[in-house]
Amino acid sequence: MHASEVAGSVEVHWSPPASNGGSSVRRYVATAHPTNEKCVTTTTSCVVAHLTLGASYSFTVVAENAAGPGTPSAPSSRFRVPSAKSSFLSAVVAFNSQSTDGQNAIIEVLNEDGSAAQLGKAISKLQVAYSDLTQTLDDDKWPVIARADIASFIIDSNHLSADWKGAYSIDTSDPGPVLDTLQSDLNKQTLADARVRTDLGLPQLITGPIATGAPVTAIPLNTASLVHDFSGNVLSVTATQIIDPATAGDGSGLPDSGFRFVAVVLSLSNPGGPGIDGDANYSTALEGSDGQTYTPDFGSASECGNFTSGTGLIDLPGGDTATGCVLFQVPTGVSVQSVDFSLAPNYLDTVIWDN
Repeated sequence: MHASEVAGSVEVHWSPPASNGGSSVRRYVATAHPTNEKCVTTTTSCVVAHLTLGASYSFTVVAENAAGPGTPSAPSSRFRVPSAKSSFLSAVVAFNSQSTDGQNAIIEVLNEDGSAAQLGKAISKLQVAYSDLTQTLDDDKWPVIARADIASFIIDSNHLSADWKGAYSIDTSDPGPVLDTLQSDLNKQTLADARVRTDLGLPQLITGPIATGAPVTAIPLNTASLVHDFSGNVLSVTATQIIDPATAGDGSGLPDSGFRFVAVVLSLSNPGGPGIDGDANYSTALEGSDGQTYTPDFGSASECGNFTSGTGLIDLPGGDTATGCVLFQVPTGVSVQSVDFSLAPNYLDTVIWDN
């Protein structure tokens, strides 16, 4: 039996037993000692995850058939899990850093009507980072437990690359759709990165509180609550009013037949520290009396604008505040029960207001 390091976890290999007692092996259970972390497989190798970087382990394996488990193998020689992060994680750290810097550069150019040369320089930097990341992923071998999430990470990163390439031809007088798409795809890529790190038992880039799935207690309208971004920065957010029905703003058209517009007025405040980015259109949801969750209509209400340039974009330096509306289409027979807000829905902390 032997072990080899795979992206911070340990892949163990062994030979089939010399005798199976007349009944074929149904599965193998490999165990790390002294922590008893296990992996189960029908083949003769598997990956033991959630091991401590820099710590040493030995491993045993037990074959099981219809008669039950056999005798554990002799322990392997002790194996030290390397403390250095894998090439994948190193590449992801660099990619995420350049993603943030490059996206901020693109937003600055679009908002300030910068030159095509400035925009191209920012995008080129990100394209190089994406190319390096893809090569790293192609060169590495990954355990089964992480392959699906790594595949999702590649897809989401590729979407980001396409976003940046498309920004070459964007109309800087109306950057809203590009900024919405960039923010959404960047959030997806960050979540995919976090899932891979969970699979491999490695430290997270995200340092803010992570939702546990426990029920969230609803609070009254006009009550402020704190939520966090992916870097652990704090945003104070308040749903101050639900305008029902709301009137469509310029360019928003009319609601679909059998629906009405509802607008949620949000007041946001960055108490201090680093700037906080986000998108109110992706952060806000309505819960209806029919038990359904309604997502924004990406329009604006005449009663108040949809944040930055009417796009829903949140860009708050330390000490800054912003107020805006998020527009929804809700069936005429359905009342609004509550409003939800999270900078990363289903991942970071969420606040809920009763209507």
